[in-house]
Amino acid sequence: MREYRILQDAADELTDSVEFYENSSTGLGGEFLTEFDLAMSLICEMNEAWSKVDDYFRRYHMRRFPFVILYRSEEGIIIVTSVFHTSRKPNQWKRNR
Repeated sequence: MREYRILQDAADELTDSVEFYENSSTGLGGEFLTEFDLAMSLICEMNEAWSKVDDYFRRYHMRRFPFVILYRSEEGIIIVTSVFHTSRKPNQWKRNR
């Protein structure tokens, strides 16, 4: 399995989302994090399987939660640049490049 790194902005987005779901319903934040971990396992195994956003970035749509994981591959390492809710403005993720 490839390794991955989460940029600070993406880590903050992930933490905020986990906290939001946990505050909504006890245990739901953990379920969100579990789905994120599963998604990262899949991305690391088959990083080219998901749609390209442009020449460098790909996106993975989480199954249970309305979130996208935006990532790129750099020297064999998956770099997660954003973890965002699908209702977010479509180009806001570009600030995390």
